[in-house]
Amino acid sequence: AIRGPEYSLFDVAKQDIELARKFGLPISMHVGCGTFADKYKAVQQLAKANLLGPDMNFAHCNFLTDQDFRLLADHGCSVSVTPEVEMQMGLGFPATGKAIAAGMAPSLGVDVVTAAGGDLFTQMRIALQTERALANDIMLRSGEMPQKINLNAADALKWATINGAKALQLDKKTGSLSPGKQADLILLRTDLLNIAPLVMNPVNSIVSQASSANIDTVFVAGKIVKRNGKLVDRDLAALRAKAKAAAGYIYEKALVNSLHAG
Repeated sequence: AIRGPEYSLFDVAKQDIELARKFGLPISMHVGCGTFADKYKAVQQLAKANLLGPDMNFAHCNFLTDQDFRLLADHGCSVSVTPEVEMQMGLGFPATGKAIAAGMAPSLGVDVVTAAGGDLFTQMRIALQTERALANDIMLRSGEMPQKINLNAADALKWATINGAKALQLDKKTGSLSPGKQADLILLRTDLLNIAPLVMNPVNSIVSQASSANIDTVFVAGKIVKRNGKLVDRDLAALRAKAKAAAGYIYEKALVNSLHAG
């Protein structure tokens, strides 16, 4: 990930992009973040400098214009939406629907687990229900009661799976259960009360009701990394101790710095 035109000088962003391409690396940056979108016009700057390309992933995009999205779509760029963080941090409403309207395939992210949940079940639900709410609000403001839902659970599942793989340029390897791809699988428990009985539409139940607590087994490239709801061959007590120590260190430094600043 690079800082991009909204978080660095444009010349710095240009150098970062050129360096990433020298090494054949995908490029990700934050754009369209709140008032920064109109202030810096990042997408238009990148287009003017002939820097847009299919190796670029743009996070957030909340306040990008229709023209911006057309430029991204025309250059084969991808968009990642992080709905929970965007609404919490004042970046604006998620741009999922705007990306879809531009013919793009949005993917989902978390952005930062210090300010939001770290699982994609949460992000799927928030992204889907926010788009539904925005569409419903238009109808309600016109005096009509919404009668249909344009986006469904299957759409949200794609945002969290194959679209994410495409955004990372990994869709030939993972993102779907297809012959020739590696065996990346998540097996969910369907006997827990939050999701049972799973009798009508499994996809609806997964997107609307499931959580990370339902994950029983995880395969990565055919290797089991989680079984019976627990990570395999991982010393969780040691990891928790390291995380606690790191958090304490960061908090102490932040407190000291704030006292000095005051």
